[in-house]
Amino acid sequence: MHINFLNWSAILFVALGSVSYGYCASIIATTLGQTYFNEYFHLYTDDEHISHTNNITGAMNGVFQGGGFIGCLMIGPIADKFSRKGAILVASFLSLLGGALQAGAVNPAMFLVARGISGVGTGMMVTIVPIYQSEIAPAHSRGSQVGTHGVLIGTSYALAGWIGYACYQLSGQVQWRLPLAIQCVPSSLLIMGIWAIPETPRWLLANNKPEKALDTLRRLRYAPNVPTNETDIQDEFYAMRKQFELDISKGHGSYSEFVKVPANRKRVVIGFLTTFAAQCTGTIVINNYGVTLYSAIGYGGRDSLALTAGWVTTSILGNFICALILDRVGRIRCLGK
Repeated sequence: MHINFLNWSAILFVALGSVSYGYCASIIATTLGQTYFNEYFHLYTDDEHISHTNNITGAMNGVFQGGGFIGCLMIGPIADKFSRKGAILVASFLSLLGGALQAGAVNPAMFLVARGISGVGTGMMVTIVPIYQSEIAPAHSRGSQVGTHGVLIGTSYALAGWIGYACYQLSGQVQWRLPLAIQCVPSSLLIMGIWAIPETPRWLLANNKPEKALDTLRRLRYAPNVPTNETDIQDEFYAMRKQFELDISKGHGSYSEFVKVPANRKRVVIGFLTTFAAQCTGTIVINNYGVTLYSAIGYGGRDSLALTAGWVTTSILGNFICALILDRVGRIRCLGK
């Protein structure tokens, strides 16, 4: 099987967005366990202050998740109108802004606003990255290529956990500001390098640029030592055009079609229930409040950070195995059927 350098480079580059999402989502767990963070924002756990502390920490997680919901709803129209690359750029700017404001926060209100902005940006990011990847990936390796999204989310979860653990020994505000500032790195790299990757052929086709779409597909599928390479590219482009024409005949991609079109309703219900079931395992609660939970059962500050980091690190293996076997085993079997 031929490996196209441009194809894989673009897949891995946009997965910086996966890193951005995973790190931003996970860093709050260790931040809440940093002594100087709690002292700076007066988040004490004695009887007099515990109610205030619970309200603020709950809001810090709540506004992020709420922002993520808004970002997920916004990204579809943005990606269709301004291109997949344009959508990644918007998500990167919001993630960068939110991360910078969190690292520089001087009071709880500023931190909460920053968390909300980060939520919108990363909600966009976690949605647009697999869309871009799936639209440039060849069918025979689409599972493994889009699977890098999950692998790097797990990797960034672990990165956030262990950076928080390493910074626990630091003194002063750098203990918590430095880990928060690091979340700006992947979004900054995306902003600087987004120009170097191609737009997806499907978006170009949808915007009346068939020649450019075919040229981009050629670059993404170029295989100099494969005699049938051009024929394969033409066949894939023909199938893409026909699929696009079929999609247009069914509607124009508005959210209302999720409800109006029976086939879309089925897809939405399956996707929603699958994701809902995964979240019902409590993974988000454990991830966001891991330090608090471990502290409540007797583990000290540094130990609770290590346990939190160790738990999220295990996600890398599961995602890697899934990405490795997805194209061989199939999507439904990997879900457990």
